[in-house]
Amino acid sequence: MLAVKHFVSGTTRQALVFLDNEVREWLQENKITEVKFIRETFGQAPTGMSGTAENSLFVSIWYEKPE
Repeated sequence: MLAVKHFVSGTTRQALVFLDNEVREWLQENKITEVKFIRETFGQAPTGMSGTAENSLFVSIWYEKPE
């Protein structure tokens, strides 16, 4: 069965390293071995208590759910 998982990250070097680790851990924990498609989109999203828009990276990973 095809499924999708979304990730959102800031765009600093530290945020991208965190995103790399988050995706890697999610793949390992869920035993995902077959990624079908990845879409990355850059934009702005409100963050924090003030709701100020900050640069963000949105990553969508379509994958085959393991049996």
